[in-house]
Amino acid sequence: MYTKEQIAKYLARIGVEGELPLTSDTLTKIVSAHYRAIPYENLDILAGVPLDLSEEALFDKLIERRRGGFCFELNEALGTLLSSLGFSVTHLAARFILGEPENVLPMRRHHILLVHLDDGDWLCDAGIMREAPRRALKLVPGLVQEDGIGAYKFVEDPFYGHILMQKVSGGDFVPFFGFTMEPQITQDFVMPCFYCEKHPGSPFIKDNMVGIYTADGAWNLAGKELRRLKGAEITERRALTDEEIPGVLRDIFGML
Repeated sequence: MYTKEQIAKYLARIGVEGELPLTSDTLTKIVSAHYRAIPYENLDILAGVPLDLSEEALFDKLIERRRGGFCFELNEALGTLLSSLGFSVTHLAARFILGEPENVLPMRRHHILLVHLDDGDWLCDAGIMREAPRRALKLVPGLVQEDGIGAYKFVEDPFYGHILMQKVSGGDFVPFFGFTMEPQITQDFVMPCFYCEKHPGSPFIKDNMVGIYTADGAWNLAGKELRRLKGAEITERRALTDEEIPGVLRDIFGML
């Protein structure tokens, strides 16, 4: 759990102020601010720096040193913040479906959060680089929930348990990720995190993956290409030189 001083620093880092009652509106406020303030990035993985999922290490990296991370880091830290604020949080492991071949059952390599409120359970996730829910989603099968850019709904499935469906850019609903309800602890994420860091099949070891949301879209750095998105659509692309990348990481992604 974070101390009062750490909570204050974390909230300042993501720009959240005022009263924070234990409601779904507060969850959405925090998740949306988190995506716009703390970048998704794999730079430590590319540099061969071992990832540390401990509470102290993540607070130092994300808050004190103003870096970013990927789902195992971002949602671990967010879950600790929410618990420290008084929310009841369960950490879950999910399987990414979007982008995987249809005949492949993906492994559990995504960390998500389920927050329990008086009016039900709410999914929160601040650890995805592509367009993803910018709000807390109530876990009610079939209920369509929008965040201003995309629409989402949950469906039940005999294998995946629950599947989050996503609809963006005027398309149809497609499976995003699936998850079951077994609670996870930090140690449960060490092995899939290590897979993402070291396995030759991991997408995280190949090139730069940096992203941060804006009010109406996002900025992404994929390899050496800087991309501006409006909604879920890429509207600008620019190739960067090695000399330009540090300035872009600082000025666009807020990384010191």
